[in-house]
Amino acid sequence: MKPSLVLWDWNGTLLDDVALCVDALNRLLRIYHYPQQYSLAQYREIFGFPIEDYYIRAGFDFSKNSYKELADDYMQDYLARAGACPLAKSAVPALSLLKDAGVQQVILSASNLPVLEQQVTERGVRPYFDRLLGLDNIYARSKVEVGLAYLTELKQRGAVPAQAIMIGDSVHDFEVAQALGVPESVIALPFVALGTSLPELVTAITSLVKGCSDLSLGNVVGANVFNLVLVSGVSVTLAPFTIPQSSTLFGVNSSLVLDLPVMLAVMLIMTVPALVKGKMNRAQGIILLAIYAVFCAIQFTM
Repeated sequence: MKPSLVLWDWNGTLLDDVALCVDALNRLLRIYHYPQQYSLAQYREIFGFPIEDYYIRAGFDFSKNSYKELADDYMQDYLARAGACPLAKSAVPALSLLKDAGVQQVILSASNLPVLEQQVTERGVRPYFDRLLGLDNIYARSKVEVGLAYLTELKQRGAVPAQAIMIGDSVHDFEVAQALGVPESVIALPFVALGTSLPELVTAITSLVKGCSDLSLGNVVGANVFNLVLVSGVSVTLAPFTIPQSSTLFGVNSSLVLDLPVMLAVMLIMTVPALVKGKMNRAQGIILLAIYAVFCAIQFTM
């Protein structure tokens, strides 16, 4: 079933401001004479909500400087430079596609609402959204309450969406999706998956343009083996989990009737012709792209 409501996260999802957030954090640490500095990967490891707890994980001591003082200083620096942050590369096409399909779109953000309104309007995407939901302060505790209040408002008006999904880029977005009772799998597919795989895509294309097909193939295969074996192995070892049962096809977990068959089909299309003929051709590429498009379409209509 096609979603009737999409709840978008703003910072880090539609607005590409993660690099600025890392730089603003490191600047704040330097100003208050803390020695540590964070890379993007380290920032992603410690970032979370409420922001006050994130500041503690970053190493700030509130006995020396209050959270309010630090947050005010951070926001002053962030807002002075946020105007240069662009939208994510695929943001406008995605927003346009959903709007043309008649899907209601709402931004659910932990940002201060006036700041959110300004950032969205300045980037020319305000017409895509039926509503902007943000907080009444700059201290970004949680957006769960705002989201629940909005859904309650829809229920009172008798306008409850038949199918709502949330698209975000963080663990907090996952938690918000769970709290609101909307599917969170779309967070990982295809938006986060696309973002994490873009470096491999760029490397592969660059290698092929330069005639280094071995490097291109090795990059793709190596990255996937790393994700499947090391990342999955470490994740499951540290925190075993159950397979989500929220999405089904024909009464069966969708992973069994969709995800696994697609993975097997892709493996066969890539490996069998390559092993038999010793090369990969354009037809294989077109088939793989078509499979990905159909796979994403099915995920969005479940």
